[in-house]
Amino acid sequence: MGIDKDEVQSFLDRLDANRSVDDDARKLLGSGLFSKLPSTDLKSLIGSMTIEMPTSDKADIAQRAVGQLPDKDKADMVKKTIDNLPEAERKSVASAVLGNPDGATLDFLWKVIVASFCVVLLGTVAALILSMYRSPVVGGAKPELILAIVTTVIGFLAGLVSPSPVQKS
Repeated sequence: MGIDKDEVQSFLDRLDANRSVDDDARKLLGSGLFSKLPSTDLKSLIGSMTIEMPTSDKADIAQRAVGQLPDKDKADMVKKTIDNLPEAERKSVASAVLGNPDGATLDFLWKVIVASFCVVLLGTVAALILSMYRSPVVGGAKPELILAIVTTVIGFLAGLVSPSPVQKS
């Protein structure tokens, strides 16, 4: 037989809302609950205690609880928590944690992308020019394929410098 409602009410009646709980009583209550109650009852009890609690207090308790976990478990808890967030909140967390790339990084990435496409453009133009002076190889690349690559790359590079059709001027 477990603890009944009357025992809990008797305990609560002895508590005085105007008096704070001293450290020894708090430790005794915590250790007593954790040593006496089964894990499932304890989780349920703590969950029901936090229902009426203000959000800021819930956040403080969660932060303290996670802070007491070993580092590996902290990382797992953060991953699980982020998995439960809506997509917009996940992006917000990722942006806050990772930050946005600075101007130098964006410039470097821009230059790498443009340079890569320029290399592809020059390589395919060279291959197209060479193919005009050589006879086609059986099973080799057809000039039409190379021309398609050239026009695609030119279209990509032109798209980088042209204004967006949906952008307001």
